[in-house]
Amino acid sequence: MGMLKNQAVVITGAGGGLGRSYALAAAAAGAAVVVNDIDRDGAQSVVAEIRASGGRAEPYVGSIANWDEAAALVGHCVECFGTIDALVNNAAIMHMGDVLDDTEADYRALVETNLLGSAFVGLHAARAMVGSGGGRIVNVTSTAHLGRSGTSAYAATKGAVSSLTYGWAVDLQGHGIKVNAIAPSARTPMLESNPIAGIDYSTLPSPDEIAPLAVYLMSDRVAFTGRVLRLEKRDLKVMNLPSFPERGVGRDTWTAEDVAAALEEHLGERATAV
Repeated sequence: MGMLKNQAVVITGAGGGLGRSYALAAAAAGAAVVVNDIDRDGAQSVVAEIRASGGRAEPYVGSIANWDEAAALVGHCVECFGTIDALVNNAAIMHMGDVLDDTEADYRALVETNLLGSAFVGLHAARAMVGSGGGRIVNVTSTAHLGRSGTSAYAATKGAVSSLTYGWAVDLQGHGIKVNAIAPSARTPMLESNPIAGIDYSTLPSPDEIAPLAVYLMSDRVAFTGRVLRLEKRDLKVMNLPSFPERGVGRDTWTAEDVAAALEEHLGERATAV
């Protein structure tokens, strides 16, 4: 039938955009899908699409930024389909603008949805997966966390999601749970409503074109954990893990002048600007 035959999956933020494409692709690959969104009409529309194609799907309307709602979302999947095999932490909000204009409300909204929402659902899902022998968690991050003008607050939350991915991969590997992340690049309503200077949107793939990566990472065929991946129109990429080189410049003691000399004479080429 497909790569996700007999699997039960939860996809957050699945009422439109990337989440919708992930949900439709998962169902086409054989999964039973819980479609989560705060937009009731969006969630029910995607469920109707899946059912019309002969798939199995159930909606769950609620905010992942609420601890109890996140638990209920995972519980709904177990109640409807008997288990939870995979989670895609897709739900997110975006914010762009002059960093000096950012407000407390901007930061709190981004952290609550993008970071805490992913953490809450992921933790509840992991606990359920431990009880059933394992599973897969797919977080959604962004290359904005590498440094992009006008996205500092949003990027901070997505960088945290990448770090969460690395940490969970280590913490959960003994429980049979693989944790990876997607850094998508696609034409979505969220991105189009927050245009980024210098990006030619006509060159970006559609959400449907990058959904196969999510399907693979949801499947029990995924052979690795703790990686961030990106599928572009033609290229599949795996991000290098953040790390320091094994060798640097050694001294028994250091002064500020020693640091300056080492960077200027030996390590300057490594200290490139973002």
